[in-house]
Amino acid sequence: KPKYKTIEPCYDLAEFAAATTVDGRTILVQVGGQEYNYATTFAELSPKTEAFILTEERSLRSVIKKAPNLKILVFYTQYVSEIPKEIEHLTQLTYLKAMHWGELESLDNILVSIHANIGNLKKLKHLNLDIPNAASIPEEIGKLSSLEELYLHTNLEELPKGVMTLKNLKRLVVKGKKMRLADNLGDLQNLVYLNLNVAQLDVLPKSIARLHS
Repeated sequence: KPKYKTIEPCYDLAEFAAATTVDGRTILVQVGGQEYNYATTFAELSPKTEAFILTEERSLRSVIKKAPNLKILVFYTQYVSEIPKEIEHLTQLTYLKAMHWGELESLDNILVSIHANIGNLKKLKHLNLDIPNAASIPEEIGKLSSLEELYLHTNLEELPKGVMTLKNLKRLVVKGKKMRLADNLGDLQNLVYLNLNVAQLDVLPKSIARLHS
């Protein structure tokens, strides 16, 4: 019987690749009490794969083509330069994380572009975009109707206006150098956790008083 290492909560999955081994090979991961079929390498991807961490230089298009039923996808920005339009084909995706390793100084030439089709991921609940050098984040992020947790590490000076339309958002973490918050931040009535790790933050909008304590 597989031995599980349960990762909880779901929004922190950086190390879940070592979660479950059978005969020395990871085939399942368990997150929040639920099992996911896991592929260790790109070569192991198949339509049955539900969870995958991309740790080599491959396009997300190739991952999506081989594993269209993914529910959890993590990738490193050192290897992937874009979230392509084909991302919408991952109709079962509930967790998406773009992350990096190393010092920020080493990311000067790493630019991750995000296609507007990311907004078509209707089952996405957890979105983590650790992309400080991204040129933009599409407003279509506001179409993620199931999104509950959003982590943004960006050097953009303003959050996408679409964020303020995420009615089911419960956790919002923003990290950056300088940020101006929208006046209607208080419209996020289901928000129970707000973390603003910003070096230069403009005056907090008055509407923040409407958020649940």
